[in-house]
Amino acid sequence: VAPNGGTISTAGASASSVISAPIDMTYNSLTFNVAQGTVPNGQDLIVSSPISQNTGAGSGAKSLTKNGDGTLVLSGTSIGGITVTVKRAPGLREQ
Repeated sequence: VAPNGGTISTAGASASSVISAPIDMTYNSLTFNVAQGTVPNGQDLIVSSPISQNTGAGSGAKSLTKNGDGTLVLSGTSIGGITVTVKRAPGLREQ
């Protein structure tokens, strides 16, 4: 997944949304807009894939921002060298 414009949004739901394809942030910073749903485990969006950037491509510093009342879970991801900002708590969990 190479988000165009760098934004991934979810709607509140009764089941978790899951992203399992690798995410490439080489050319864009990334914002997750995560709506709170009624998911029993409270995990509104689960990213179970690597999040990476190719710093050798001259892409510069990137940031990952999480907005919204939903919970974003980064599970098994590699986000080395990327600044992470959470704009609403509790919001972000790393597993």
